[in-house]
Amino acid sequence: AVAENAVYVMAVKKKKKILPLIALALVLGVLAGAYVILSRMDLNKDEPLEETPKITVIDKNASDAVELAYIKGNDPELSFTCESGTWYYDADRDFPLDQTKISSMVSAVSSVVASRELDGDSGEYGFDAPSLTVVVKYSDSTEYTVKLGNVNSFNSSTYLMLQNSKVYLFTDKLTSSFNYTFRDLIVLDEPGGDIDNNYLVSMTVRNADGAENTITDGNGMDDLLSTHNKTIDCEDWVQYAVTADELADYGITDSSARLIVNYKSAVAATDSDGNATTTRVPASYEVMFGGECEKDGENGEKIPCVYYTITDSTIVYRMEKTDCDKIMAHLEYTPDTTASDTEASPDTESAAE
Repeated sequence: AVAENAVYVMAVKKKKKILPLIALALVLGVLAGAYVILSRMDLNKDEPLEETPKITVIDKNASDAVELAYIKGNDPELSFTCESGTWYYDADRDFPLDQTKISSMVSAVSSVVASRELDGDSGEYGFDAPSLTVVVKYSDSTEYTVKLGNVNSFNSSTYLMLQNSKVYLFTDKLTSSFNYTFRDLIVLDEPGGDIDNNYLVSMTVRNADGAENTITDGNGMDDLLSTHNKTIDCEDWVQYAVTADELADYGITDSSARLIVNYKSAVAATDSDGNATTTRVPASYEVMFGGECEKDGENGEKIPCVYYTITDSTIVYRMEKTDCDKIMAHLEYTPDTTASDTEASPDTESAAE
């Protein structure tokens, strides 16, 4: 019996030693198999990742668009017509419409791709009060109506309805393209847009009584131009397509206070050898200040303002009176006689410079 027990104990111990060996062998086998698979793979090969399915919603040539209309939220509808490559605001063809912004909108709505088509409007997608509605028509008489609804909280996609029937999920790129009110679509003046401080010739400030001060020293012109750039931004426009008689209604006449800027404007040219150069030619413009007005501040307070316009412009703007006063204060400017005069500017410079 003792012998039998001894044999039994030895068998148990042997079994306990074998089991870990078997487990280790299995692990080694798995690792060996993985190594064989990996060794056969080209890990340096660029395998394309699986992409989100693309569903074409609208695919048209933007240059073929002839009509565009959109409603942003609760704003009034804005509609436009293209004739001979130029877009016009339907309510007023004289409106100086920004062609770049309109072209961007047309391009955006002419190429719409979705990630998924849904079964239909469930009534919970937000199309009863769309954030954006766009209607675009093309020269081949095809017309598309697009509405944007809610944003899907799970994947941040936007619900889109086409032709008041088909519903899609898509990554919204339309909202930013159509994020313009009527006031945003006007082409505004850019006085001094090509002025280089080094090519300023003179700046004259004149009040309505005829008193004036002409500044020609570098420090004085730099200071006045800096004030000009901070105050005359031509953004707060009041009326466009203004006639000479209407300018007088805003207090802008030949005797109005003004700022006169003389400088040398850059004109690109190519000489007989094909070398590109930039020639400087005399240029000037005037900012004419008119009557006083008011605008509402952020807290409802009334802020005193002044009407103004730019040479050859048909748009009247307004600026805060305190800003106008900063410009007119240069009537009292006197140059520092101890400062060295600025050297005369060359008439021609290389295009590379």
